[in-house]
Amino acid sequence: EAAYEKVFKVEYDRENDRDFEPDFHKYRRQRADVPLSGWRDHREIAEAIDGYERQLMGSGYVDFDIIVQRSLNLIADQSLVRQSLNAKYAWLAVDEYQDLGYPLFRIVTELLNRTVVKLFAIGDPDQAIFDFAGTDPRYLVQLADRADMKPTIVLQRNYRSAKEIVA
Repeated sequence: EAAYEKVFKVEYDRENDRDFEPDFHKYRRQRADVPLSGWRDHREIAEAIDGYERQLMGSGYVDFDIIVQRSLNLIADQSLVRQSLNAKYAWLAVDEYQDLGYPLFRIVTELLNRTVVKLFAIGDPDQAIFDFAGTDPRYLVQLADRADMKPTIVLQRNYRSAKEIVA
């Protein structure tokens, strides 16, 4: 938390730029595999992310986003990691798939594309509510469009919501 506070106290004025902090988190989650040097837009956010991560790791800490990012890198770059996951887990189950951010989406697709792990995914693109956190319901639509996926099962009844909400 100290690294986070230090970056935000130095990098922006909370009164004058209220969009900076939400954008910081959103872009961190959307561009997990893009080196900061590759960011042509939002340079100030890229620099703040770089400063935050350096400060955090320099203090001997990681946060959830770094764990997910490093996991993606290991799965994408290390065949031994993919083989180990493939040997241990025959199935991957993902609930609320529409709420996956880019790095988690990439982890799933890396496993689907480069192992024989099978996937059971549940989601509804109409229920995506975490755009502010870098999620994208298009990942669920892309998954459903894959040739190696079985047809989508659409539930005909909703037992959870009132008729007004369903409508």
